[in-house]
Amino acid sequence: RQRAERGEWAGEPVPAGFILPVVERRPDGRFVFGKYQPYPPHAEMAVACLEALVRHRGFVAAARVLAGRYFPLFPPELDYMDRRSGLHYCVKTPGGYRITPNVIRTLATDPRMVGVWTWSDSDPIPGNHPAAVPMDLWLQAHEIATATAKPRGKATRFEPLEWGGLLYCSRHQEPRRLAAQSARSRYCCQRDRE
Repeated sequence: RQRAERGEWAGEPVPAGFILPVVERRPDGRFVFGKYQPYPPHAEMAVACLEALVRHRGFVAAARVLAGRYFPLFPPELDYMDRRSGLHYCVKTPGGYRITPNVIRTLATDPRMVGVWTWSDSDPIPGNHPAAVPMDLWLQAHEIATATAKPRGKATRFEPLEWGGLLYCSRHQEPRRLAAQSARSRYCCQRDRE
């Protein structure tokens, strides 16, 4: 907790675009890590992912555009990052880590990408570490990632009935909850539907 409150790594997966610098190595062989540092080969791919999201306005469309590109594998001197990077959840191929819609969503919603450290219930620390992507690009991608979807199908043509789920049908021996049929602009119970 003390390390996390100082803005240092506390065990969570490292977002794509960063590496953990080794501050010291303990006698038992464990590493002590400092704050995130941008890793240029991955930071470039993170920028490309966010640009594709902003350009195509969708995670799946952005992943399709980036289908032939990969996050490069870590070199041997950074092999400890294979287990600590959030990319370790991705499909690992000989060409690198595959870019998926979920990876792009994670990049667009993680404030650590622009240097803001958040951990548990403590206050966010802006400027905690260098940013891996430009702030304006991340803000555009974040807005797309957190936007609520517009209704589709029948819901776009009909207003929802306000009393849906609150009324009971008294035509039958025991009262039954009414369901709203917005497409027909009426309320009915299950027995009336049959």
